[in-house]
Amino acid sequence: MVVFASLWRLLSTLALLIGVLASAACGGETATTSAASTTSTSPSATAASDESLRVGYQKYSWETVLQARGTRNLEVSWSEFPSGPAITEALNAGSIDVGELGEAPPVFGQAAGVPFTTVAAAGAAPMSEAVLVARDSPIHRVEDLRGRTVALNRGSNVQYLLVKLLGAHGLTLDDVEVRYLAPADARPAFESGAVDAWVIWDPFLSIAQATDGARRLADGTGLVANHIYFVASTSAVRRKAAALRTFLAQLGKAVRWAVAHPDERAALIGGLLGIPVAALVDAARRSGPGLVPIDDGLIAGQQEVADTFARLGLIPNPIKVAADFDTAFNGAIR
Repeated sequence: MVVFASLWRLLSTLALLIGVLASAACGGETATTSAASTTSTSPSATAASDESLRVGYQKYSWETVLQARGTRNLEVSWSEFPSGPAITEALNAGSIDVGELGEAPPVFGQAAGVPFTTVAAAGAAPMSEAVLVARDSPIHRVEDLRGRTVALNRGSNVQYLLVKLLGAHGLTLDDVEVRYLAPADARPAFESGAVDAWVIWDPFLSIAQATDGARRLADGTGLVANHIYFVASTSAVRRKAAALRTFLAQLGKAVRWAVAHPDERAALIGGLLGIPVAALVDAARRSGPGLVPIDDGLIAGQQEVADTFARLGLIPNPIKVAADFDTAFNGAIR
């Protein structure tokens, strides 16, 4: 059983890495593209301009706040992606310039050789991801997950959360059956009882609790930082540094507003995302302190994520994450 589980994890990792590399040819997961906040530009026109940016975002990301409030003196085309790994694939394919990721996707991306640089970060938000079980589930302790099926999005932050949570309670990945499902597939599987638990992030987390009565078994408190990183293609860092600084400066201002006004943030982007505002209020209040400078502590924390994945065989080789961080943009977010 242990050998089979280890082999399965290795094959799953190889499939992920192959998917990232293949995205250069196929374009990765489908993204929803919207017009720029100030000036509407097509993706092809944006790609040709050093003064515009193609931005990849996820539902309820910090970038969504800036999209809703609007950019100034900057051409932006926005593309929505279902998860961080999909954004990593888009970076690899050259279809976006910058995107917002959690802690895990950059590790898998770097292991796969995706050319990117981390240019900014957001503070810890450990309560924004959690393990959910059904309201009437017999699972009441983490130890009760032994032998159960657990759904999560492969390559996302929640994969690291599950590893740390199981380890803190004397369990390993071999003690559960992990089913790799994107949020759109995991929710119906969770609601139907096809899986026993779901490791998920906001806003899917808050929606499941508000609309499905899902019960929070554990979140990342005391286990993971759950930082957010803003990563840019190496080409954009080289050719569009000025546009990136402008974008990060405006993003920082929008995020500071959002942190100070969580209820207003929920109201602002609820309609944009098609999500009930009530389901976003709790998510807004636990989404962390906003943008922070990249420093040695952040890099060390990210290295721990990478070392954990390498030790478990979830990436094929150890990596040094510091090579993909750039502190030159720190001043832009102040």
